[in-house]
Amino acid sequence: MLRQVKRLRSSDRLLELLEELAGTHGQTLTALSQRLDLPKPTVLRLLRSLEERGWVARLPGGGYRLGQRFLAVAQQSIGRDSVLRCASPHMVALRDALDETVSLLSVTGTSRVCMLEFPSGQPLRYVHDVGSQGPLHAGASGKILLAFGPDELRQAVFARPLERYTGQTFTDVAEMDAELTRIRTAGWAMSQGERSEGSVAVAVPLRDPQSGRVHSLTVFAPQVRFRDESRPAWVEQMNECARAIEVAAGSSTEVEPHA
Repeated sequence: MLRQVKRLRSSDRLLELLEELAGTHGQTLTALSQRLDLPKPTVLRLLRSLEERGWVARLPGGGYRLGQRFLAVAQQSIGRDSVLRCASPHMVALRDALDETVSLLSVTGTSRVCMLEFPSGQPLRYVHDVGSQGPLHAGASGKILLAFGPDELRQAVFARPLERYTGQTFTDVAEMDAELTRIRTAGWAMSQGERSEGSVAVAVPLRDPQSGRVHSLTVFAPQVRFRDESRPAWVEQMNECARAIEVAAGSSTEVEPHA
């Protein structure tokens, strides 16, 4: 039993390490030790084990990043996911039409993770970064996933205190629940500075026609560029994009991306 517990702890640490590396472009041993609250020798042992198997690669400057094995497995997974396989041309068309970052996010545990992203070409832009994780109660994408996800997911998120990130973050469960009801009725979600100051996001649900899993199609932009009167047009174009992806994912005939 003790040996099994130790194995579980080791597995948890490996997963936490991979998740930490997934959210950045590279980290040093010292930074990883601090972030994971583990001794440097322990982190180094985990890194070396992952490096031997190709899951982690060492950077020239001494840091670490995800390795080719991780990327290969991720690509195989994307190839088997009909939504991820079909989404790119439609998301690029939406990005080009709005000139703002377009992202596709999904649920992992009680967090959201960015699966695909096409950043805005403008110098001032906001991005999630593919592989990065975030809370479900803060931000338009997370609220879409909560609103249209299963009851069990909402119960799991509401079972813990809702962390405050900015003055705009929902931290009261009753207020959050009322917001999710509004989102289900409207069919779209919006956030302004809920997770990061100065950002605005609009999101709509996108359902995998094969698995029924809900994704969030999100447009992410600086608040200084957003105009309230633009939101209805954004939502209309985003819904067109989401429906086109759903049709493409559920059919053997690819649907042309909208203009």
